[in-house]
Amino acid sequence: MPIHLGEDYVRPRKMKLQELLKEKRSSILDKWVDKVLNTYSDEAFQIFKNQKNQFANPVGHRVKVGLAALYDAILDSETENRIPLLFEEFVLVRAVQVFTPSQAIYFIFQLKDVVREECEKAGLTDFYKDLLTFYESIDAVALLVFDLYMASRDRLYQVRIAELKSGAHIFTDGGCPTQLLREYRKNKRN
Repeated sequence: MPIHLGEDYVRPRKMKLQELLKEKRSSILDKWVDKVLNTYSDEAFQIFKNQKNQFANPVGHRVKVGLAALYDAILDSETENRIPLLFEEFVLVRAVQVFTPSQAIYFIFQLKDVVREECEKAGLTDFYKDLLTFYESIDAVALLVFDLYMASRDRLYQVRIAELKSGAHIFTDGGCPTQLLREYRKNKRN
């Protein structure tokens, strides 16, 4: 005998991926920020994660603000036009640090894992097409970020060349990024 739920019963509708991504924004961003900050040393992770003052913690602040802007842009259909403007400062920070290009942009792909985990928690099983579309957006953003990263690196090298030509490197080689880059290359050869 079938069970009658009554006229007042409203059948729960299935949540769409886009709704889940908006509803779980804070949780997703927290997990994604943690994954990005884990690319640094344990000591740096603690500072970047816990220091709330943006001036005392510019890297941690840039990570949080940059990833939030990127996440919102990915959810928006106008991603292609907004990513470079929103994200260039964060990419510049990654370009100055000692990362390979693939290490510098790998965090974008980590968003896929975070979103998949949230979908599994929410019990979404019929979201496959939406998820693939979302993943395509992430991949497109990754390519844009890679271009930004390489452009930032190119600018750094151009600045370094200008320093060498002008002789300004004598004043700046104390602890600047070019000195760190020189030390990194020296250590890599050894």
